[in-house]
Amino acid sequence: MPNLDNKALEYLNYIKDGTQRMSNLISQILLYSRLENVEEIYLKTDLNTLIQEILKDLKMLIGDKNVKFEINLPQEKIKDIAHY
Repeated sequence: MPNLDNKALEYLNYIKDGTQRMSNLISQILLYSRLENVEEIYLKTDLNTLIQEILKDLKMLIGDKNVKFEINLPQEKIKDIAHY
């Protein structure tokens, strides 16, 4: 991309990553809305990974405000709708 500085490229990456996650979320919601009497499957999931993805989305809002998050969550079983 011509004449874009590093900050602009960083913002474009945030936008690209956010739209990919939003697209995945919309697909998962549509899939979930079609489920009726399907056996529910639960998978052990590391919630810390989920939180890191959320913080990645918030990075642009947090910026250089010297904010530090300390998060230590257990693994939990959550519904897996990706395999339906």
